[in-house]
Amino acid sequence: MTTGQISLGECVVDLTLREARRGGEPIQLSGNEVALLRFLLASGGEPVSKERLQVEVLGYSAKTVSRAADFAIHRLRKKLEREPAAPRHLLTVPGVGYRLVVRPLEPTPPPEAAEASHNLPAETTSFIGREVELGGALALLEGGARLVSLVGPGGAGKTRLALRLGEAWRATNQAPVRFCELAQAHDAAEVCASVAAALGAPGGCAP
Repeated sequence: MTTGQISLGECVVDLTLREARRGGEPIQLSGNEVALLRFLLASGGEPVSKERLQVEVLGYSAKTVSRAADFAIHRLRKKLEREPAAPRHLLTVPGVGYRLVVRPLEPTPPPEAAEASHNLPAETTSFIGREVELGGALALLEGGARLVSLVGPGGAGKTRLALRLGEAWRATNQAPVRFCELAQAHDAAEVCASVAAALGAPGGCAP
């Protein structure tokens, strides 16, 4: 790969020409967008705060309260990410800012293998919003968290967000994901049986 080019999965970004290409189709990038990518790339995958991006890249005063960095990253995701709501490269680091992950796109598994790797129910409606929450939860998982809890009032969409998170994790890591519905489980035995069924294993709680 020539100097000035980086690969973001199916997108190749030329930082010198200020454009990206996906499937041969050009995607124009602004000067600020290229500067953001260069700055994040120079950090070597480490998180960069929103404040640094706004001051050192976008030219804002340190005293200025602005969401300019958030908006700029949002526009970049729409241009470069296959799924902007579940980014694989421009990742949110909760409480800090953003980091850039440069890695090749994993090969797509055969349809039968992809189907066998999860039991997530099919989505019947569009997933709109929750980009910050989804990106934050995905960043926690990618950071090594073994348990991520989604907390909120009834009807807030926690289950839908969890399903979308599972799909994003599966797509990003080509890793198996299992969904276990516990709404109808009333005691420990039913919880164990539900988990075992979701994992496709004989189960029950040990006495």
